[in-house]
Amino acid sequence: MQRRLAPKLEDELPIFLARAMFGGSNNLKIVVLVLALWVSINLLSASISDWFLQPFGWLPAARVLPLMLLLGLLWWLGRRRVRQISLTVVQSEDPQKCKALVLFLSPPRIDSGSVDAWSSDPAMKGGILNPEIRSGFKGPWRMPLEAIAHHLERLTDILVLPSSDAPGEQDGTYRHLDRFRTLVKWLACDDRRRIEVLGPAQFSAESSREWDLGADFEDADSLVRALGRMLEFLHLRKIEDYEIMIDITGGQKPPSVAGSAVALEKEGRRIQYVSTRDFKIRSYDITYRTEP
Repeated sequence: MQRRLAPKLEDELPIFLARAMFGGSNNLKIVVLVLALWVSINLLSASISDWFLQPFGWLPAARVLPLMLLLGLLWWLGRRRVRQISLTVVQSEDPQKCKALVLFLSPPRIDSGSVDAWSSDPAMKGGILNPEIRSGFKGPWRMPLEAIAHHLERLTDILVLPSSDAPGEQDGTYRHLDRFRTLVKWLACDDRRRIEVLGPAQFSAESSREWDLGADFEDADSLVRALGRMLEFLHLRKIEDYEIMIDITGGQKPPSVAGSAVALEKEGRRIQYVSTRDFKIRSYDITYRTEP
């Protein structure tokens, strides 16, 4: 059984709070500070009681002083620890196989004239694991096929986000979505294996059909919202974040930015990239860490 690579945030929350509030996770240091906090709070409660009896006396006010000093110390320690939070990226040359794959769809380009024939060629049926078949693709669709082949062992869902038309053009990859779906099902599915290949018409909310004609691959905000909706859709299908891989190979640079932003939003989310040179797959787990 596959296990998530990164711990959930709640798993590290006690340690994070200890470091932020007390400057570390040393047990003795925490005990001393908690004891000081307890004494200060008791002095405050006694002071409140005494204020009703002698509202202008100096003793109640003096009792509040330890709590104020302690709160000031905790505030200073918290700010000091926040400055020591750093961003880390864990790279893997052999990404964990996932149940769901999120793809940005590029145009088939040089392979466009052959895709339909390949999608019905009996010799290619169920052959996505065959390197010779994948190497027959010379255009951008070689990369998503490599990604699918890597995760095929556990893969159940592929969510595809196509691009919309550029102004004055008819170049949106939403026009190729059905061809891509047919190709993937022909190459990856057989009598033993069934994979869902879903586009915006399936994962979009019923109240919003914003991406039916593709997403603007130059609009990072729209891409982030689309990715957020895709993840919500997968969550409804009982697929957790650590079982989802966001592939940022397709499209231009904004999809890479959007994919990284969404991955950084929550612990356990990862992105991957398929090299256009050697077709190797590398995953990146981006997370925040506090210094020890």
